Amino acid sequence: MTDKKETLAQFYERLQQRVALCVMMMSVAYGFGTAQYFVPAVAGQLDTLQTIVAVAAALLVLPLTIQATLKRTRNRKACKEPEGFIAEAARKAGFGAWTATFIALVFLSAVTRRTLVDVPAETIVQMVLSVSLAAFAIAFFWLSRDVVDDEDEFADEADQ
Repeated sequence: MTDKKETLAQFYERLQQRVALCVMMMSVAYGFGTAQYFVPAVAGQLDTLQTIVAVAAALLVLPLTIQATLKRTRNRKACKEPEGFIAEAARKAGFGAWTATFIALVFLSAVTRRTLVDVPAETIVQMVLSVSLAAFAIAFFWLSRDVVDDEDEFADEADQ
């Protein structure tokens, strides 16, 4: 096992993957918030879980965000907008999340007229946020699924 220094591109890919994981965690947190309305018997526990997941997501991404900020301030020329396959996957996932959000809003608009009339707006917003964030994270992980180890494979071939 060799100790290789991480390139700037690899760092930004790792940051984007970590952000996507935190986005999925926030989707789960908003899901817990939505469930509080529908399952009031365990609303207190769901509120606690929501807080734990949200704090865990923040703690998971905070160190890399600080590192990225320091890298940008130290080397402005080298730290422009991240490019590459992972960045493109994030852009495509964002479009997919927007589409899923739009579909969820249209669906909820139709459903709330008949069935979810008494559901508070806060719960509807949490539902939509949960769907939107989950759509982004799932699309990102799907689009970037085969790329994660490609650079390491090519580096191994170059060492031979």
